[in-house]
Amino acid sequence: MRYSDEQILEMGTKCLMDGLGVIDAERYLMMVRRPGGNYTEERKAIYDNMTEEEILQGVREFMLEHPVEELFAGRVIVYGEPPRRETPEDEP
Repeated sequence: MRYSDEQILEMGTKCLMDGLGVIDAERYLMMVRRPGGNYTEERKAIYDNMTEEEILQGVREFMLEHPVEELFAGRVIVYGEPPRRETPEDEP
């Protein structure tokens, strides 16, 4: 059987989300995304068939696996500026 591009995209996205979870599937897609891809259409393919609760559950799972302390370890976060590494002179 030959699948349409839309069917392949839908089936592939489902496999990624089932295997990796929503957040890691998103990360994977960002890594392999071809230049000139359509960000909006890719997001629709990922999130259109999900409920708000499913999306929030994916965020919760990601946060449990990646605590904020781990994500920002060793970096000083200042609103409106990119994170910077702490250095000994940053310590009181």
